[in-house]
Amino acid sequence: MRKTFDKLIKLDKPFTDIGRRLLDIYLASALAPVSLAASSLAAMTIIANGKFELFEEGRRIGLDGKPFSQLRLKPPIAPHKFKRLCEVLKRVHAYDAPLIFNVLKGEMAFVGPEALRLNETEELGEYELLRFSVRPGLTDTYKLRKRMNIAFESRSVMERSYIARRSVKKDLAILARTIPTLILGHQAPVYADSFILRDVKIDNLTMREVIDRLMKLAEQGARHVAFVNAHCFNVSSDDEEYRSILKKTDLTLPDGFGIKLAGIMIGAEVRENVNGTDLFPRLCMAASRNGKSIFLLGAAPGVAEKVRDNMIGRYPGLSIVGTEHGYFENDSAEEKALIERINIQQPDFLLVAMGVPRQEKWIDAHLQDLSVGVSMGVGGLFDFYSGRIPRAPVWMRELGLEWTWRLAQEPRRMFRRYIIGNPRFMLDVWRWYYGQARTQLINRFNDIDLPLNLYREEMEFQIRRMLWWIATDGSLKFKRFIDITASSMGLLVLSPLLITTAAAIKIEDPSGPVFYGQERVGMHGRMFRMYKFRSMVKDADRLRAQLMEQNESKAGVLFKMKNDPRITRVGKFIRKYSIDELPQIYNVLKGDMSIVGPRPHLVSEMEQYGVKERDRLEVTPGLTCLWQVGGRSLLDFNQQINLDRRYIQNQSLWGDMKLILKTIPVVLSGSGAY
Repeated sequence: MRKTFDKLIKLDKPFTDIGRRLLDIYLASALAPVSLAASSLAAMTIIANGKFELFEEGRRIGLDGKPFSQLRLKPPIAPHKFKRLCEVLKRVHAYDAPLIFNVLKGEMAFVGPEALRLNETEELGEYELLRFSVRPGLTDTYKLRKRMNIAFESRSVMERSYIARRSVKKDLAILARTIPTLILGHQAPVYADSFILRDVKIDNLTMREVIDRLMKLAEQGARHVAFVNAHCFNVSSDDEEYRSILKKTDLTLPDGFGIKLAGIMIGAEVRENVNGTDLFPRLCMAASRNGKSIFLLGAAPGVAEKVRDNMIGRYPGLSIVGTEHGYFENDSAEEKALIERINIQQPDFLLVAMGVPRQEKWIDAHLQDLSVGVSMGVGGLFDFYSGRIPRAPVWMRELGLEWTWRLAQEPRRMFRRYIIGNPRFMLDVWRWYYGQARTQLINRFNDIDLPLNLYREEMEFQIRRMLWWIATDGSLKFKRFIDITASSMGLLVLSPLLITTAAAIKIEDPSGPVFYGQERVGMHGRMFRMYKFRSMVKDADRLRAQLMEQNESKAGVLFKMKNDPRITRVGKFIRKYSIDELPQIYNVLKGDMSIVGPRPHLVSEMEQYGVKERDRLEVTPGLTCLWQVGGRSLLDFNQQINLDRRYIQNQSLWGDMKLILKTIPVVLSGSGAY
């Protein structure tokens, strides 16, 4: 495959590709714990929805046409449990987390063309085989722009551009831009051709579909096309005439990142950000190919003429039949002469750049008087294509930050529009959407003819029910999620220390085991096997009976000796810094224990419990607790029980976080441990 394309482009970049591979290894190694934690959480949602076939393994074609197995988790279809969590995990691609291990193996890279199936490669043209000169990747420029709805060029064009210009620096830049798009973007197909936003129908089309639709509308004549962004909706809130015009346009197109965020809020994914600035050059190209003409109206004197000259220079066959500035009075002789001039030329497309809402009102007032195919308001488009105002760099558009560029260029004019207007728009969308939901709830009860006061009672009941779930079952599930995530990452991060400790134990006493398992009492009296690093001699349990008379625990339930002769030299060190307890992270992962909770006791110790002491069996035992940070072995049994009961009565996620933070310095200092 390489030899076929050597004539087209110099493919070999040995030093660049070595640097990119080193970057992949470093990042994959660093992200492996996060990947494992994300995979564990995603797997939990699959099992919770009754699916036990976790992985889907697909054959893909990689570097130099070599096949490899790509490993992914199989997301639940129409989940009935953890529905919202499943949606979030899909959005951030948590079900794709195992692909990190394909990167570690060298079968994929972080940045590169998408890995294709064998049947997909058979449909590629010869010029597209260039993609096999590099490893397939988890992301690339096309995927990044696809998530942010601005992938107007074809995949093959963008892949060839990346391959020709690939470098470590470019990969880092793409990865940095990918992180926010994982949260804000969406890559799944969107099939809705339209959606309703604040009672305005938005046509949800791709750029190519819009161009095709415009060509057809131009044949029909007297059609009105509008672009809507956050500012347009804010203006329409204060202008009833403008709002009514937006509701009756022939085509209303989503423009800007604000509409994308609003779509996410109401569950309507925008297919592409079809803004006028990106549409204009594509409209000019299509018009030149189809023999369509354009008239430019608006902006300051001389601006439209510069746009005409620039676009004709770019598209030689383009027909721009007239230009005119937008500084004229309504119902004046100048306006009537302008309309007559436009009608003489009979353009297929009239682009009106007068700003919102004047341009839409002018088009609506004169639509039937104009001999024009399609009239559309384009705002400040002429300023960009005349060269008067530069447009934001591509990387800012990929992150949805073009508005910050406009704000920096014209802060006084744009401050109110963006800094005040954007939050106002999102708040209005939220009020509208949840107002709709409330109306639907009331309508549902209208069908069964309940008295009005029962509507309120039903809604209050549902709210109380949700709050109760959060305070009880919801908090326990979230705590379990934290346990799974923290224990998965902990086992990976601490693996060097675990291996070193195991080796030290084996070197000191080769005949004994590394780990020590002991039956402990868990939640509701359930027995489980708790694991520790062995810190004592082999016959420690048998020798304990002989040492009971020397027990230093005041209450007599626990067995504690400051200078226990059964403890080995390695054991003394690992007990002081609680390293011997680290294997219990595995118990946390299994669900026998939690990160925070009362320490689990032996069966013999539990048998001596009174009624008060049995309260501690109502929660899952943990690695750390209040008495672990408040004295450890220096406290007697009754003091430990009192602290455990205090924790049970006042437990909260915030309290758990504070306990974890307090545990770290206590463990590192070794105070109170023996």
